[in-house]
Amino acid sequence: MGFLYALAFTEAEAEIAALELWAMTAARAEGRLGFSSVGCDVGAAAYTRLCLRILAAAEEAQTLVGRVADLGLAAEGFAIEVAKVPPKPKVDSMALCKELADVIAGAPNLDSPRVRYAVVATQGGCWFGQVVSMSRRDWHDSHSRPGHFSNSLPVRLARALVNLVAVPGDTLVDPCCGAGTVLIEAALVGVRAEGYDAAWPRVAQSRENLSYFGLEVPVARGDARRLEGCWDAAVLDLPYGHTSFADDALYADIVANISARAGRLAVVTGADKSYLWREMGLRLLGTARVPTSNLVRHIYLLAGARKG
Repeated sequence: MGFLYALAFTEAEAEIAALELWAMTAARAEGRLGFSSVGCDVGAAAYTRLCLRILAAAEEAQTLVGRVADLGLAAEGFAIEVAKVPPKPKVDSMALCKELADVIAGAPNLDSPRVRYAVVATQGGCWFGQVVSMSRRDWHDSHSRPGHFSNSLPVRLARALVNLVAVPGDTLVDPCCGAGTVLIEAALVGVRAEGYDAAWPRVAQSRENLSYFGLEVPVARGDARRLEGCWDAAVLDLPYGHTSFADDALYADIVANISARAGRLAVVTGADKSYLWREMGLRLLGTARVPTSNLVRHIYLLAGARKG
């Protein structure tokens, strides 16, 4: 029956959540759900809550119980949970779990389950299946780190940006690393990152924050327009906002250099720059907007020149 992905996000995060899902799984989001013929590991995901191998589906919970009973499932040490996805249905989660447990042969184990089942329920339907993977939600606590910068990305967004372009083991460069938010998130998911910034105070701040979390990531002073090297991926949170100088010429110089040296790029700007990437002849794979109280971040997933 395929696989289901359940997403968790605020209204402002809807577009980046959908883009992250596509980048990680190739599934297209339909609201807060995604469906695919392939199951993927979403342990590192920022906005995808779980991946479920669908075993049964129904429009209503009671019908779903009957269909699960027809499967004749048997499992020792299983657990069942209910994930309600907006628009949330009026379902008694505990009662539903008990009814489902009664039609599965074997003893449950809620503390250390060997098999994890889940129901994903919305007003449009219910799906029962075996959990393939769940988000660990292990992005770092930005409030606890010693160094802060007013323009730093939210940590959950930084995790998503890494997921747009890299998988564990990949090399990644952040040529405008600021306080090191992206570098921390990359290191936490097993991506081999390195960072650069044109300002010594930001370099020092990145190093301090990485050290605080016990992460070893090289950071050096460097001009993003002139960096040399090759990487699988790049995340570029380009200068924007009232505290930073930015123009199209600067953006073009930075992105031209990095796109020639990386396979995929996640680029963040404070205004729509789609026209600039078209003028540069870059291939745009996806876009997302993330509004905040005082600006809208525009996120672009670009194909770079480096292959494999």
